[in-house]
Amino acid sequence: MTRTVPAGSSQKLHPSGATPPEGLKLVTRILPFWREIIGVSVCLLIQTVYWVATPLCLSQLIDEGLLKKQESVLYFVLAIMVVITVFGNIAGVVADWLSAKVLSELLRRLRADMFEHLQQLSLSFYAKTSEGDIVARFSGDATTVEEVTGSFIPWVVMPGLAALGSMVALFQMDWRLALFSMLVWPCSLFGPRVSAHRAMEASVARYNCEAATLSQIQENVSAQPVVKAFVLRDYSTNTFGKQNTLLAQLATRMHFLCSLVDRASKIGTSFLQLIVLGLSTLLAFRGELTVGQLTAFQSLFLLLASNVDYVIQYIPTLIRATGGLRRIDALLMTQSDVPDRVGAVDIVSFERSLSLDHVTFSYDGLCNNLEDVSLSIPRNSYVAFVGPNGSGKSTVLRLLMRFYDPQQGAVRIDATDIRDIRQDVYRSLMAPVLQESFLFNASIRENIRLGRLDATDEEVEAAAHAVEFDDAIRQMPDGYDTMVGHRGSRLSGGERQRVAIARAILRNPAILVLDEATSALDAPTEVAVNELLFRLSRNRTIVSVTHRLSAAPQYDRIFVLNEGRLVEQGAHAELLQRGGVYAGLWNKQVLNQDSRA
Repeated sequence: MTRTVPAGSSQKLHPSGATPPEGLKLVTRILPFWREIIGVSVCLLIQTVYWVATPLCLSQLIDEGLLKKQESVLYFVLAIMVVITVFGNIAGVVADWLSAKVLSELLRRLRADMFEHLQQLSLSFYAKTSEGDIVARFSGDATTVEEVTGSFIPWVVMPGLAALGSMVALFQMDWRLALFSMLVWPCSLFGPRVSAHRAMEASVARYNCEAATLSQIQENVSAQPVVKAFVLRDYSTNTFGKQNTLLAQLATRMHFLCSLVDRASKIGTSFLQLIVLGLSTLLAFRGELTVGQLTAFQSLFLLLASNVDYVIQYIPTLIRATGGLRRIDALLMTQSDVPDRVGAVDIVSFERSLSLDHVTFSYDGLCNNLEDVSLSIPRNSYVAFVGPNGSGKSTVLRLLMRFYDPQQGAVRIDATDIRDIRQDVYRSLMAPVLQESFLFNASIRENIRLGRLDATDEEVEAAAHAVEFDDAIRQMPDGYDTMVGHRGSRLSGGERQRVAIARAILRNPAILVLDEATSALDAPTEVAVNELLFRLSRNRTIVSVTHRLSAAPQYDRIFVLNEGRLVEQGAHAELLQRGGVYAGLWNKQVLNQDSRA
């Protein structure tokens, strides 16, 4: 059997050893919006002219129009002020609209990039990272990106342009006062330079603690049956209270240090404003400045100082966002432990066997979960992996599905290392029914259809009928359109398992992978499903992990694992005659069944 997948569907994983992606770079992400950026820039320049020209017009209005009683100058200057005010405000509205458009699209693409990257990461990432921590990247952390990018133009670009324009105008009016006014920069920047580093560290600590708190909440929600059954309400409340208190303490420290950054800059500029006011008043008193120039100079200096203050106030926003930005950047830089090799092929052939060739594997790198395992699964055979708990049965399935790669040896299909085949192509041969029958919050029909997205309603219903679930579905109020709820919570365990098996059957795979597929079924249903699976095995390969050995006599081959090693393999009768590990497992189950009977 040979299957191909269109080349355009390949995973965008970086090959092992390649340079990691650079992660979150806001400047690079904004570049595709260059048209909007140009529009915003033009609008900001118009606004800058408005801000700087207004005090200069005020100077002419006082000196030439009022003090010299020139009515024509008075009307002309007022007309100019009306024009620049109208255009300045129109430009501001346009800039706001363009900025909002860029911001919303930037965040949409960022969330899409994160979600797409999550689809490419291997299971080892999800084993080490809590769901709450991942969700926090899309909620709190993404909000910080929105905050820092949304406030960049009004709190940095616009004030920066206004400060630059006011500086030019100040030097044109009086270079001595203007030169002294430049002390506003060191006065504003000294405080933040001293305290910004501590505030940044506090921000990172606060966001990490917030993610841990969110994970704890999510865990508690999922564990409510256990909490109620074991009367753990007070324990859960106290545990959360400690975590919540720690979060409050870290948040207090972060907000105080961020406020201190802003406060330190304001203290210096406030004293400098008094000094500049005194010096300019003294020059006006001596006749070296006109009243209009004094008024305009003070207006321009206040414009400079206030806009420098705006820029400084952005620093705490940037600091608060640092934790979120780093966490998003870390997510986007995370590499898959199971990447597609360079040159991996888009075609897979399964004509002979699926095999493990001297495979050694460890989840943590410290203790081997599989040790030098070699075995072969012939095509169109029904095989089972059995053994005590922790013997490595499910680990073998994860390697066969290439959820993980072995540290030594190889998994092969028709002698081809599966690492030389693109993952999407290789997995198109398979359909799993895992131990936890995960269902999406959709209808029964759509959950079954996920096995093959282009399946018709008739094919979906045929798959349900094959697992003897069709009648039960039709008796439900909404039939196949019945919503299953979060993780299938509205269905029983057996119903969820049947939906999962129907989903796998609909896929019509060459290899059907079963991980305790009948564990949630009652005895009569289990017998019926096992008979169905044996009928399916006539034209496909079935690989099963099971603790229940009731169907063992019908397996073509049984692989027995113990402590990560393959200790026995063969047919049921053959293994019983050996009197080894398998015989012990079989006898134990038979005795337990007899005692219950």
